[in-house]
Amino acid sequence: MNSQREREIEILFESVPRAVRKVVRGFYDLPLLSKKELISLLEQYAIRIQNAAEYRGDVDAHLADCISLCCTSLLREQWDDEALESKRLIQAACLYYVEIDDGDGDMASANGLDDDAKLLNFVVEHLGRPDLTIRI
Repeated sequence: MNSQREREIEILFESVPRAVRKVVRGFYDLPLLSKKELISLLEQYAIRIQNAAEYRGDVDAHLADCISLCCTSLLREQWDDEALESKRLIQAACLYYVEIDDGDGDMASANGLDDDAKLLNFVVEHLGRPDLTIRI
């Protein structure tokens, strides 16, 4: 990785909320999964969220759908053309989303997905895709 890209990634990590920075960095450093594997994880998690939303009224299914759509769009539209570092950022955001016990706990409260959306917004801003920004 060249020094300019390294610095850009470090700046991005510095802008990620401190409470989730270590978890996100861990996902960033994992070996890269395939686009197909990540989409499969997102699809499985969408089912889990929908089931939880039906059972518990405080799970924000709409926000979950927005996050899932954003992640899937990045994978389908950006993945093949992105540099390794950007792919790692996309993967980190996707894996953070499908991790139930991340910063706020996705199903712990009505705001449990807010941190996932905020992280994804950092990534789409970095990738120059403001059209994918999620309203929280």
